[in-house]
Amino acid sequence: MVEWAELGRGFKKHTLNVATWRTVCAVVLILFLFRVVFMYGSLLIWAVFFVAAALTALFIWRCRKNQIPACATPEETVRDNGFSTTVIVTGLALLALLLRFSWCLLVPPIPFSDFLGIYNASIQWSNGEFAYCKSTGAAMINAIIIKIFGPSLLFIYLGNAIQGALQTVMIYILGKNVFRSRRTGYIAALIWATMPLMIFYNGVVGTENPFITCMLLILVLSNCLFLHVRAGYIRVSTIIAAIALGIAGFLCFSTRTLGLLFVPMVICFILFMSGRNKKKVSFLILMPFIVSFGLAVLAQSYYVIYRKWRVRSLTPNLQSGYPIYFGTSVKHNGRWNIEDIAFVKSEFEKRHAGKRLSWCQREFLQSKIAKKLGMKRLKRDFWDIVAMGVTKKLEVIWGESRWCLNWPIKKVFKSPSKKYWPSVIELRLLVERYAGVLVVLALFGLVIFTVQKEKSAILMLIMCIIVLKIILHIFVEVQGRYQVPILPLYCLLAANCIYTCIRLLPAASKRITQLEKPDKHVTDKSGVKET
Repeated sequence: MVEWAELGRGFKKHTLNVATWRTVCAVVLILFLFRVVFMYGSLLIWAVFFVAAALTALFIWRCRKNQIPACATPEETVRDNGFSTTVIVTGLALLALLLRFSWCLLVPPIPFSDFLGIYNASIQWSNGEFAYCKSTGAAMINAIIIKIFGPSLLFIYLGNAIQGALQTVMIYILGKNVFRSRRTGYIAALIWATMPLMIFYNGVVGTENPFITCMLLILVLSNCLFLHVRAGYIRVSTIIAAIALGIAGFLCFSTRTLGLLFVPMVICFILFMSGRNKKKVSFLILMPFIVSFGLAVLAQSYYVIYRKWRVRSLTPNLQSGYPIYFGTSVKHNGRWNIEDIAFVKSEFEKRHAGKRLSWCQREFLQSKIAKKLGMKRLKRDFWDIVAMGVTKKLEVIWGESRWCLNWPIKKVFKSPSKKYWPSVIELRLLVERYAGVLVVLALFGLVIFTVQKEKSAILMLIMCIIVLKIILHIFVEVQGRYQVPILPLYCLLAANCIYTCIRLLPAASKRITQLEKPDKHVTDKSGVKET
């Protein structure tokens, strides 16, 4: 009879294994994307799907026959190529900046709705008047730009374009470190720099661009701190990186409430992935991160939310309860709707009629009511909501990319000169096909990485973000633009698929087979062995 202690040890051994959790994440993502491709894929997406599937099968077969190394060859390791790498990455960053800013010059967008509110609040914040804004992080970043250059929208768009260039550089860094190949990093950066959706979205005074910048910065700094923990040393640069990570987490949380989830994820990532012998170093590195994040949140909560808005809340978005209420509406497929807003307002009048409240206090109390109503719906109709989320919501990955086009060009395309531009239908097809191909390539990039059996701790954090976003997508309000923040992560996986296909070409394959298979340790010219 097997003892319970032995079963417990076996369960712990398998559940705490990185490869096990990576496989679980891969299966979840593959099932999700497989369903989307076959339900909503166009002819182009079908063609890319079958070509990528054939090349992936060929790659797996050649790896089994030892005709090609599964992982990067010694000359493709993470060591940079000096000057040429700097030139290539700088060129990709400038390409991203020029494409994004040129689009805004050719088609100058006009902010409206919530985006106009963010722009007006940014102007007031630059003057020291902390007006209410759904995204205090975006307002802070835009207020700095306005304070330096003035309130012209072109400077806001230039700031978004500069963020796009920085995002391109950080995507290269992540691609190089995750897949241990700078060429994969080049491809990922090129995909991001030329992505049509992000070029068009540069003209939106919204939260997506700042959120993506902060999220990528969190991933880069987390990987840096993780390497320091594994090395077992703490330097001044380590403390500075930990403080910068805390500030990036604060900006991410202030930009979108979802950013708060990155904090426990980063803590667990550094603690549990660093090894048993590095707990003390992990704790010492995490302390500056936690302190800097906590102080920034408390300072904003006291000075802006409490003193200026007169609301007792740690969350800067006073309307954070509405997404779960809209997302649990089976009748409206988890979308924004007037009926739910009217019901929340009627419930608010019943409970707080006759009270003298400021506008911020009213919004905060209505959000609390919406959150309670949403939780009641979730408990009552849980399985109906899950079924609705799987069948209705997940298609917005690219099936509703028109929403992303709607925000930057809605007002502009009413002008007389619209006849000189591509039609909205042509732009929408371009965006949807590009996004669809990207998602398919990301699927096979993940499959290939699982076959390669590389141990990449930072990829675990990336996969957790993707899977968590998909799960939350089932229960909260959906719009096409809500998927924009995880597109950089799809770029990384798609780049792995593309570079693997390039390695299968006859010329590249012949060159690779002449090289030795990479050992566990690669020795550089100085004679130092590095893993």
